Amino acid sequence: MTIERSEDDLLVAELDATQSATWREMRELVASGAVRDCAVPWTTTGGSYPIYDGPVGQARNVLVMVGAVTPLYDWMNNGTPALSAHGTLSPPDAIRAATAVIRGERFTDGVIAKAAEDGTMHAVLAALLGWYDERRPRP
Repeated sequence: MTIERSEDDLLVAELDATQSATWREMRELVASGAVRDCAVPWTTTGGSYPIYDGPVGQARNVLVMVGAVTPLYDWMNNGTPALSAHGTLSPPDAIRAATAVIRGERFTDGVIAKAAEDGTMHAVLAALLGWYDERRPRP
């Protein structure tokens, strides 16, 4: 007998809970609110593109490090999940959003900037941190 795992389960299984230092970094980003509704600067000379240094660049990096950007989600055909009325996401939808946003930046400058500005990036980090906190061992 084969037990089928749901897409949600498969996505969440991609997360790497062993990256404790990276999860701590994520916790600091969420606690500080540094990527909640924040404006991302753009270059003003030559071709215009967003500058992802500071907290937004850090958020992008931690999402990749913990496995929240995955080839398991067909982001090109499904896009970024919408935030709930309360501005939140479930952990599987946070993975979908992280994948769509980070991968989307490769094709369109400013996708990450928009996610930082509209609260999606903060919601992704908060949802994943909630998942991590439910699973990590307590001292």
